[in-house]
Amino acid sequence: MKTLSVRMIFWHCSRLNSEVGKGARDFLAILRESGGEILRFWPPPKQVWEDDPYSDGRLLRFVSDENETLQAHPEPEKEIDRQGNFNATFSNRFLTRSAFENKTFKDVPPTGNLDYFQNGRFLWLSQLCRLDRPQNVNDVAHGQLGLGKMLYPRLCPTYGWIDEAGDNLPSEKNTKKTEIKYIFWANFFGPDYVKKFGRDFLLGARGWKKEELADGGILYVLTENFLDWWKKKPAAVLQYFRSEIPGVKLYKAKESYD
Repeated sequence: MKTLSVRMIFWHCSRLNSEVGKGARDFLAILRESGGEILRFWPPPKQVWEDDPYSDGRLLRFVSDENETLQAHPEPEKEIDRQGNFNATFSNRFLTRSAFENKTFKDVPPTGNLDYFQNGRFLWLSQLCRLDRPQNVNDVAHGQLGLGKMLYPRLCPTYGWIDEAGDNLPSEKNTKKTEIKYIFWANFFGPDYVKKFGRDFLLGARGWKKEELADGGILYVLTENFLDWWKKKPAAVLQYFRSEIPGVKLYKAKESYD
């Protein structure tokens, strides 16, 4: 069974506090205000240490229990670590259920795996899909697009995108330099990107959706169907962007182990 991880990423969210711990609390408050919830399994899953056959170390694994239930986390701030980061299961009405949500998830809105990193005020939300259910993959991508459009004015990221997860994504160094390394399925260009590359240039690219955002940014989505983009990249779009950004590529994920 082949799977695909669809991921939404926002870099340098200027509405979040730059102080360790405070940025994550700001983010959790914004999620609550916008109808999202951090969830937890209760009782907590059992933790078991196992030998790792690929190294000399041991790995901590979580073992499911039939008595565990998924519920709203009563104190999500307790998930923030000393570096100001957190990882959690997140639910929101904008999302679409992935093909892997089972009966445990039936009483909550659709979910994704949410990570926040204080260094860079950077977040991602991932959902795992099955490629033998193409409509679900497309619905998941569009669910993330709806969530991204709702969160963008509340977070004001410098740059963001939605596409397949991979190990070759742009880095913080790229975003600090306002670089466009790849064109993704959905692209959130903040005001600094629009200023550098030009509003007319970004709006002039071929694509399914081009939308001017309230802070002066631009949302650019290549195709209506996510799998159309995933299966075949449009050469004309690459040619257009390379007229101004010679080294840019249309994004194709390298294998990810997350």
